[in-house]
Amino acid sequence: RYDAVVHLVTAADGAAPFYSLANNESRTESVEAAIEVDRRTLDCWTGHEHLYIVDNSCSFEEKIRRAVARISALLGVPGPQAVTRKFLLQRLPREEELRRHVSRYEVFEVESTYLCSPNEHERCRVRRRQQGSNVSFQHQTWVGVEGSDQKAAASPTLIERTLTGREYLVLLKQADPACASIKKTLTCFSWGNSYWELNSFHGARHVAILEVEAESRDAPISLPPVVDAIREVTAEPHYDSHAISRRVAQTAAPDELVATRAPSSHAQLQERVAARVLAAVETEALPSMHASPPALSPRARLRTPSEPAIPEELHDERG
Repeated sequence: RYDAVVHLVTAADGAAPFYSLANNESRTESVEAAIEVDRRTLDCWTGHEHLYIVDNSCSFEEKIRRAVARISALLGVPGPQAVTRKFLLQRLPREEELRRHVSRYEVFEVESTYLCSPNEHERCRVRRRQQGSNVSFQHQTWVGVEGSDQKAAASPTLIERTLTGREYLVLLKQADPACASIKKTLTCFSWGNSYWELNSFHGARHVAILEVEAESRDAPISLPPVVDAIREVTAEPHYDSHAISRRVAQTAAPDELVATRAPSSHAQLQERVAARVLAAVETEALPSMHASPPALSPRARLRTPSEPAIPEELHDERG
């Protein structure tokens, strides 16, 4: 229904000295009640394709600037862009662990297909996102990426739009033959006034990437206690979905392709090849898992015991 949701965290959570019933007659809740209502409201939007959380870790003027920047990016208006930070996880959190640490999470099955583009500085793909019988389609274009043989640009601009099912099927005919469709399970949840997306690629036993939007590549980040992070891989191109997609397409043996005719057989082949590619990615990551403790960026850290956990009364069973 909505292209995006921008959630401005209540001043009661993080800026309590500025939360008062005296200067705003529309406020009726105490600080504690306002925080609970705010978190329950955020839970209602968990799982939305574009949920942006603007917290109180800055001045009020900066908070407004961040909200405007999110809206400007959605409209394609030039301006400062937020950065998607990526962290390689040692293992996938179990379902009971997620329920223990977050009040709500949503799980989706996602299939991404990259499209041919005449401009090497643009990258396009379509996504199919499904939860039960609910399906949505998106078209995404990254403008300002470097050529395929060069390092990715620091901050390409992402332009997105929602598609109808018919538009999605038409665009699939423009699929890039140098790339394979990539399937993954996407788990979305909010924690610590940030919106997190856990990407688990189909065919991978261990490879999982946790993503979060940050103001910059070196902005302070506290990782949720439910995850075991190995290191930040934001700048490592072989963990990018596009790179994995190309690698899967290049790994399929010619004799396998010749023997594959039926769509169902092709899908099975693609899953087998994806499993081989992801196994290679896992092998590359394994030495880092055992050689040393998680090597995170200087500003990324786990939650310390002194930081508050989510109240037990906000823990809901997934419905």
